[in-house]
Amino acid sequence: MRKLIDEKGRIGGKFSVIDLGVLALILVILLGGAFTFLRSEQETSGSETPTGRNIPVRYMMEIAGVRDWTVRNIELGDTLFLGEFEVGTIIGVETEPHRQLVTGDGAVWWGEVPNRYLVTLEIESTATVLEGRILIARSVPMSVGNSTGAFHTRYTAFHATVREFIFDEES
Repeated sequence: MRKLIDEKGRIGGKFSVIDLGVLALILVILLGGAFTFLRSEQETSGSETPTGRNIPVRYMMEIAGVRDWTVRNIELGDTLFLGEFEVGTIIGVETEPHRQLVTGDGAVWWGEVPNRYLVTLEIESTATVLEGRILIARSVPMSVGNSTGAFHTRYTAFHATVREFIFDEES
């Protein structure tokens, strides 16, 4: 009858205890990695892909402190882009003098800034509402109070802040 562990410390005369310990450690690491990967795959599957239908939306954006040149180059009917994504058509433009807080002699008041304007745009587009997020044109996430980057039309570029979303009541 053979001994389980021989004189050299090998099990069955072939493997040492250290070899088996290293093999067990590698197996545990591989199983842990596979479990983590498969679990995270299940949690995100379906949640990142828009499955809702596109609905009509209008949203309001403000461009603060722009010069006359920018104001003159924003027109009704212009297509609005964010990067290479088309995010809607301009259907309304309102312009007023830009105002900011002014301080002096211990007082604070709103004062007009010369040659600067506050422009409010009304944009018409489509949106997908998915898990509380609004995706404009099925690809661009937007939220109220957020400035997501440099918007541009054919003739001008600017940074704007989303102020309001207006969804079609019938949708």
